[in-house]
Amino acid sequence: KIIFILDISDSMNDDAGETELPPNGIPKRTGNLRPKIQLARDRLVEGILDLPADASFNIIIYNKYVAAWRDKMMKATKRNKNDAFEYVLGLKAQESTNIFDALELAFNFGGRYLGDRHYASPVDTIFFLTDGKATEGRIQDNEKILAEVRRLNRLGKITIHTIGAGYLHDREFLKALAEQNGGKYVSVK
Repeated sequence: KIIFILDISDSMNDDAGETELPPNGIPKRTGNLRPKIQLARDRLVEGILDLPADASFNIIIYNKYVAAWRDKMMKATKRNKNDAFEYVLGLKAQESTNIFDALELAFNFGGRYLGDRHYASPVDTIFFLTDGKATEGRIQDNEKILAEVRRLNRLGKITIHTIGAGYLHDREFLKALAEQNGGKYVSVK
């Protein structure tokens, strides 16, 4: 019962190998490695491929806007996986970064079950991938995002694993988001 949340903001076009911002503050769009969006797509496809047939999943993408691939959790059938691959491979990175609204949408898939100890949630795991900091959305401050996610996940029904793409992501925020929600943080380059 997994939701994959994928950052498709403009900075995902930057070189995944960039280790520091250039003096002009504008990262390279090409370099020795590949763009972060390509890295993210590859990781997402790998994650979906590994899902057993009895799993369910969905994908949420975010930049300035937030959207779900489907309006409900989907079984991990071969057909649904192939539809998801087609969707993911067609994504283009643009606009800004709306972290909180993407997380909130994922919690909405858990619905009323998240607030009731006696019911299993339709979502038990989130894989959250980003390379940046919130620049859009209802909440943009990291501490406030963490506090609201703790409130939404007060019964701890959803484990959140975080993935930082490239070198320039906010490690401390992603580590805290994972640790506070029973997950793990990893960095991919």
